[in-house]
This record gives sequence, structure tokens and C-alpha cells, in this order.
Amino acid sequence: MNTDRLRKTYLKNLLILSLSVMFVYAPFYALRNLQSSINHENGLGLISMALMGVTYILGCLLGTGLVNRIRPKWALLFGLSGFLVYILANFHATFFTLLPATLLVGFTNANLWVAQGTYLTSIGISYAALTAKRHDHVLMLFNGTFVFFLQFSQFLGNLVCSMILGMDFSSSTDDHLDLPEAILSTDWNTSFCGSSYCHSYLIEHASYSINAITLAVLLGIFSALCICGMSLLGFFLDKLDVIFHKSKVKVLGQILRVAHLHRHRSMLLAIPGYVFLGAQAAFVYGDFTKAFITCPFGVHMVGYVMMFFGICDSITAFINGPVQQMCGRRSVLFAMAVFHLSLLVILYLWKPRPDEHILIFLLAGALGMCDATWQTQTCTMTGLMFKEREAAFASFRIYESLGFTVAAGVAQFICIDVKIVLLAVTLVLSMASNAVLEFSVVADQSDIAAVTV
Repeated sequence: MNTDRLRKTYLKNLLILSLSVMFVYAPFYALRNLQSSINHENGLGLISMALMGVTYILGCLLGTGLVNRIRPKWALLFGLSGFLVYILANFHATFFTLLPATLLVGFTNANLWVAQGTYLTSIGISYAALTAKRHDHVLMLFNGTFVFFLQFSQFLGNLVCSMILGMDFSSSTDDHLDLPEAILSTDWNTSFCGSSYCHSYLIEHASYSINAITLAVLLGIFSALCICGMSLLGFFLDKLDVIFHKSKVKVLGQILRVAHLHRHRSMLLAIPGYVFLGAQAAFVYGDFTKAFITCPFGVHMVGYVMMFFGICDSITAFINGPVQQMCGRRSVLFAMAVFHLSLLVILYLWKPRPDEHILIFLLAGALGMCDATWQTQTCTMTGLMFKEREAAFASFRIYESLGFTVAAGVAQFICIDVKIVLLAVTLVLSMASNAVLEFSVVADQSDIAAVTV
């Protein structure tokens, strides 16, 4: 195969992988954004989000062995399959249907991300060698492209969700919230929404506000999108026969590789950043959507606001590579840390009102910019620092899931203002460890991609 054709093959596989995940994640993101609002009864939505993290960790430990055993393409397809089961479970969401499906999707999702990290890094490094370009620049471009499509799924899923719910749904917060009389006697818009909100305030009838037929149509479209993504990957994504070699190491050996990776200082320094990535995701999807959107504006606005979140996330992910080349990785990370901390201060102080639609869209867009930057930078650094990429990405996703699980698990017990403070502290700790990592480990270019187990 000539060089030009091989180069196009790598780019084609990048596009197929990105589109496949986009089609599957579109319904998943939309349903996850709504979980804490529509499945609020007995905390079903938040409990399901926390349980997803538990099996996600297990999947990360076993995912490295699975990727080596069945190869990345089939591990990716297996990872996508759990989402279809999760969507079908939402046709009748109860503890006996949604929780088992959530446990399954947590496990398969972990395998998806271990395989995705291995596949994307492999074709990225091969493309860089083929075109004589720097590995870190190519990986940033490939990861940025992938995250662009991944976060565009926010737009696609929320667009479908908003259009379908808009056909047969309208709500006002004061009709649905079950709050103490003392609170209702005050100006409710500024007394308990935003940072003052607690998940103990129940939205009694939100789950019944969506007509059964409307819900069936929505989930039917979501199922079709999921099948489309799985088919696209199954039929058109190439195997890594040339640059990926099947390991003879068994599952136990792969688990030991993950454990042994923690002997290296670079992995220990990366852990706070991984945990923060999961904690901030839990905040956005479980707390921000309910306290800052559903509470003051109604559940029907979640899709529209998170659609804008996805757009900003996608654009930021796409331009991250060129911006890093112009400004440098350290400058980008420092600027985004200051920006994110400032955003958390605003969320802590702001009391949302139903007439402040523009501001909630701007804040959601700013959160999307932060998420895209952390995702692309973290994926790129993980791919560069470790030769044992399956074990490295498994460790990455384990700690990300741990942050998500803990943040979602305590959601019922602490209010939003405390969560914002804890998230800010986690961000500061992650940036401090990243600074040490950047200057003591990554500064020496000879160390890049040289950490082995």
C-alpha cells in the first residue's frame, strides 16, 4: 500500500470511529442529562449514575485483557452494544429494569474506552511516523477530532430530545416541586435553585409529564441511532492487524499490568487529574442539569441548554490542537484552569431566575469549553506517557470513573454549594499535580512514551 493511500486509510478509520461513537453516544448523553430529573423518585436516576461507575471500574480492570484477546475493533463493538440495552431499559424505568441495564452499560462502556484509547493512539502514532510529524501534535489533532464528534453527539441527542418533548410537553417548576411550605412562601427562584439547591427537593410529577407515546417515539429514535452507529463500526472500521499485535498475556496479567503501572511517579501524578475529570462530569450531568436548568426553567429546557453545551464542547475540542501548537500546552492548561475556577465562582454566587435564559446558555457553553479541553489534553498526555497504552487508558478510566461514582453517589446527601467548593478544590489539586508532572516528567522529551510496566 502506497504512502498516500495508507494515510487516507488512517484518516478514514479516525472518521468511522468518531461517527460510530457519535451515533451511539447521542441517545446516551440525552438520557443521562435527564436521569436526575425524570427518574427522581427514590433517587433512581442518581443511583443508576453512581452504579454505572462501579461496573465501569470493573470493566476497566478487565478491559485490557479483553482488548488484547478479541482485538480493538471487536472490543469497540462489544462496548457499543451495552448502550442499546440501556436505551431499551428506559422504556420502563424501574429499579428492576434500569439498574441491571446500567450495570451492564457501565462494564461495556469501560471496554469501549480502553479499546478507543488503544485504537486511536495506535493509528495516530502510525500516521505521525508515516507523515514525519510530531507524535504529540498528531495525537492532539486526532483526539481533538474524536472529541469533536463525541461532543457533537450532545447536540444531536439533545436536539432530538428537545424536538420530541416539545411536541407534547410543557412544564413550570412551581407545578412540580415538592418543597417545604417555608420555602414556597418566599421568592422560590432565588431561594433554592442554583447553588442553594439540594437533591432532597423532589420533583414529584416530572416523570409523568412525558406522554407514554412521546417517550416511546423518543426511545425508538434513540435505538435506531444506536443501531446505526454499531453497524457503521462493524462494517467499515479496519482491524489493527498491522500495528496492533495480540498479546498472549491473560486477564490476570493485564490486571497486574494496571497495578504495576502505579509504581511510576507519572501515573501517581496523573491520578488527581483523572479523578477531577470524572467529578466534573458528574457535576454537569447530575447537578448542573437539575439545579441550574430543571429547577428554574423546567425539565423541557435541559435538552436545549445541553445542546449548546455540546456545540461549545465540540468546537473547543476541534480547535484545541491548533491552539496548543500556537500557545503551548502549559499556557493552555493554565488559562483553562483559571477560567474554570472563575466559572465555579460564578455558579456558586449566581441565583438563576426563569427570565435569565441567555446566561444559563452562556454558562453551559463555558462548561463545555472546559470539558473539551480537559478531555483532549488528558487523552493526549496519557497516550504519550506510556508504552503500555491498554493499561494506561484503563487506569485513566478507572480513576475518572471513581471520581464520577463518588460525586454522583453523594449527590443525595450534600447540597450544590458544597459540591462546587469540593470541585474547585479537586481542580486546584489536579493542576498542582499536573504542574509537577509537566515540569519533572514531560519536560524531558525523551521520557515521552517511555514509561513501561
